[in-house]
Amino acid sequence: MNKQRKLVFAGAGATATAAALALGLRRQRRPELGVLRTVDSVALPRFAGRWFEIARYPTRYERRCAKNATADYSLRGSGSVYMEHRCTTKEGKIHVAHGMARVVDAWSRAKMRVKYGRFGPGADYWIIDLDEDYGWAVVGEPKRERLWILSRTPGLDESLYGEICGRLVTQGYDPNKLVRSPQDGA
Repeated sequence: MNKQRKLVFAGAGATATAAALALGLRRQRRPELGVLRTVDSVALPRFAGRWFEIARYPTRYERRCAKNATADYSLRGSGSVYMEHRCTTKEGKIHVAHGMARVVDAWSRAKMRVKYGRFGPGADYWIIDLDEDYGWAVVGEPKRERLWILSRTPGLDESLYGEICGRLVTQGYDPNKLVRSPQDGA
């Protein structure tokens, strides 16, 4: 019995070591993304209001959106930001999602953590590029899995879009993954 116990523990130890090595090798092969830089400062009252989605990285929760994606932000007395995202589905229905964001970097106010639903997981929501007149903004997160290019108008000049995409490369994003968001004003 003592020998069996030793063999079981030895086998478990070897399995754990192999798993740790495999995970370690996987991490080493993953390219280093570096620190995602946010803008220096965000005036939340100026950031509040309606934004039109110009482009985004595809996400599971936005897959039903076919066009006219918007985000409305309003400030709450507690310093949090209420978010309402709308879009038109392929069937022509309006899909609405409500969220609440809290600022996690009080100095710049560029880093927020947003939560949709009471018990859902929170997600990073960082403002990484912003027009000085708040005419457009770029929102991302440190893992570079989510990205949105937003504008106060339903369209964005193509040369400006190209400039924004060029800066995204320096932040570790791949602009080729962006999906344009059709806006028809409906």
